[in-house]
Order: sequence, then structure tokens, then C-alpha cells
Amino acid sequence: MGYFNLSQSPLSKNLVLYPNGNEVSGASAYGAASNYECVDEDFLVPDDSDYTFVVGSSVVTDLYTLQNHTIETGTINYVKVIARVKSDCFSQSPSGVYRIKATYSTVTDKSEDFDIISEYGTYSFLLNSTPSDAAWTWNVVDNLRIGYEASSPDVDGSFSLISRPTSNFGGHIELNYFPPGTGSNWDKVDDVFLDNDSTYVYSRTGGNVHDEYWVEKPVDPGGTTITSVGVWGYWRNADGSSNDCKPNVYIREDSYGGDSFYTVGTGSPVYVLGGYNWSTRPGLGGPWTWVNVQNCKAGCGISSGGTGNNVRWSQVWLQINYTKPVSPEIRTSQMYAIVNYTPGSSTCSLTKPYVYTIEKTRDVGKFNSWSGNRYVYDIAKKTHTLSMQGICPAYEYDSIGFPEFPLTFPLTFGEYSSVSEQLQCVKLMKDSGVFVDFTGFDDDNLNTSWIITEFTYNISGDNPRLYEWSLTADKYESVS
Repeated sequence: MGYFNLSQSPLSKNLVLYPNGNEVSGASAYGAASNYECVDEDFLVPDDSDYTFVVGSSVVTDLYTLQNHTIETGTINYVKVIARVKSDCFSQSPSGVYRIKATYSTVTDKSEDFDIISEYGTYSFLLNSTPSDAAWTWNVVDNLRIGYEASSPDVDGSFSLISRPTSNFGGHIELNYFPPGTGSNWDKVDDVFLDNDSTYVYSRTGGNVHDEYWVEKPVDPGGTTITSVGVWGYWRNADGSSNDCKPNVYIREDSYGGDSFYTVGTGSPVYVLGGYNWSTRPGLGGPWTWVNVQNCKAGCGISSGGTGNNVRWSQVWLQINYTKPVSPEIRTSQMYAIVNYTPGSSTCSLTKPYVYTIEKTRDVGKFNSWSGNRYVYDIAKKTHTLSMQGICPAYEYDSIGFPEFPLTFPLTFGEYSSVSEQLQCVKLMKDSGVFVDFTGFDDDNLNTSWIITEFTYNISGDNPRLYEWSLTADKYESVS
């Protein structure tokens, strides 16, 4: 009966290696005890709860040891180091650096300098050769360290500080409030979160009417530059979207004059955000200072050409917009190496089948012509499906074989030394999805390339000293 050979040259594969220790810990750790534990998450499951971070203009380095490979063999094509990074709140300064590093022995190779933005992004460093420009080997991979160097010089960060109403400003109260008899105007618009029509101020009269409120005294955070001061809030027209009734915001700087208002909209049946930012002191000119801001009142009102409209303000606040130098955290939440390699060609053997069939099929189509003729045509290429069944010894014996099954079966063949390994070899060829070359058949129709679609084997129910196997394959047609 003999046996036939199967050989396969598999496609390249990727091996992912994760950090498993620290070599240099220049960055700070957040969310885990050790730096490498902050970046060792599975590449398919990013985790923002822990990360390493860098602040300040000094360049610091984090470097990690990697897992070793296990059973992988073959030619290494390249190594790619991946980092998942963000600059917290603000993009990294143009003068900052972020470079991925790969080190073997005493030689380090670095990537280009990446510009890190304020959202997590994936950055990669491709190494077609080792840091010392030699061909990759598995020993080098096992001793590779990966990491990064980074800095975060100051940038002008933009911030806003909100001051909410604390009391009415003197006689500058002209609106009604709801619900009536429950406090005063200012506490109907001081909400931290919008409460819609639960509390609000309003007017149903014509002309220009408004309220002004004292607000919380803002505190200078230090080292800031005020870019604008605004009054903002949420309003709606409860009677529809009349263009005749317009919501306004007001600002007044006590002891300095400068009363000013701005129309923020025309009409909306639902609460919308409206407001205005003054880049200079209204009516007075010049830049804002924190002393100026601490004397400001915020107001809201209605400008109407008639009666019957019902503009409501549910929230009002004073907003101070400023810039301040800040060093954003450069956060690295993931780092790993991808080793791309091509396994060596596999060769294994199998007993020749005691039965096989080749089924040839061709998909065709038919259509009826207007002339009354019927036409038949090909709509798909011909396929060949091979089905084979065979048996092989369940144990290794010498060339004498079995009395009840006289088969000469070699002790070793290919790169495997046991029957179970041979069968597993065929299964792995099937699982890879890559075509397999069959040789050793008397029928040359079988000595060609096939893609194995099914392969099973089990101990025979009739004889525990035998395996029964079954294989199905489609003929491989190369596409040029």
C-alpha cells in the first residue's frame, strides 16, 4: 500500500511579544505598580486605566524586556514595535519628542520623531534588520528590548472658569421668576446642570428687559492670560420660535461702567445654549485683568417688539476664558513587538488511501432568447474535489508490519518520528489554509497542488491498532 508525501510552504505569520520587565524606568507609572505592567495589555484590548506618562521638557526613556518566543521557527522578515500614545488634553509641543526605541546588546535604533495629539493613536517603528543592521535571528528577538523616549515642554493650554449667580444686583431686576414665591431671580438660573422648566426667569412684556446678578468671585489660577470674558446660558421661547422676541446676555463691570449686551438668537421652542465672549472690556477697551473680572455682573434678558412672547432663561453664568502654560502628560498605554516570520516548509507522509474519488463540477447558466432559443453558458470555472479514505497503524512498528495488515510503514519519514505527529502535521496543513503539494501517487491526477478542506482521524472501532483517516481537498488553481 505504501505512503504518499505532503509538502507545504506556509504563508508568513505574526508573533506578538509583550513587555515582561523593566530595564529603564524614566517615565512615571499610573494605574499599575510597575512601568511595564502599564503597557503590557493585549493588543486587541486597549486599556486606558493604566499607562506610563512623561511631563516636562527633559527627555526621559522607558525601556522594557520582552517575552521570548516559544516553538516558532522559520525566517524572520521584520520586527515592528507598536506604541499607543496620546497627549492629555492638549497636543504635544512642537519642540517635544516621542521616539520608539529598539535595543539589542548595546546598540539602539530609534524611530522618527512623532507628533503626539490629544487623542490616542497607534504609532509604529518598522525594523527590517536588527539595531546593528544584521539579519534577524530568534536569539536576537529573545534579547530585544523595546521602549520610547519622550518629552513634554509647556504649551499654551486653553481653559475656562465658570462663575454662577450668587445674588441679585441692586435694582437691575426686571424679569419674572418661576416658580413664584420661592426665593428670588438669581437662584432660578444658578444651576450647575440644566433643569429645563423646573426653574427659570422670563418676561411676557414688550421692549428690552433684563436681570443682572452678582456672581462668584473668580480666583486667578496664576500665570494666566485672559483671552475673553463671556456670559452664557440656556434659553427657549415657550410660545414657539417668534423672530420678534430675542434673548440677550448682559455684562457690567462695577465701578468701571461698561454696560453691554448681545443678542444671542431669535427663537427656539427647546432650550439651547447662547452667549457671547467679549475679548476686551466692553465700553472701556483694553485687555481683561482678574481685578476687572472680579467686579463683573452677568445678566440675561429679552428684546421684544411686542407682548405675548415667553422667553425663558433656565441657566446663566459668567465665563472667563484664559490660557496658561502647561506640560501635558504624554501617555503610553500599550507597547508590544510584532515579529513577522515565514515558517519553514513542512513535509509529512500518509498511508495511501484504499479508496479515493475525484468529482469534477462546473456551474452553468441558461437563458431564453427573444428569438425563442435557449442558450447554456459557463458562469464559473470547473472545480475538482478529491475525497480519500485510508488506514494507518496506530503504533510504530518495524518494517515487518502487522500480520493482519501487511503494511511496510517506515519508522521515520519527513521531519516527524511518530504516526500521531504525522497525522497532526496533516491537520496543521489543513488549518493553515495554504495549498499542499501531493507526491508519490501512481495516479498523476493526484500528484498536484490541493487545498485540504477537511481532515479527520480516529482509532478504528474494529482494530484499536489502526487509525482511520478521511481527507477532502479542492484542486488548487493559481491566479497569475
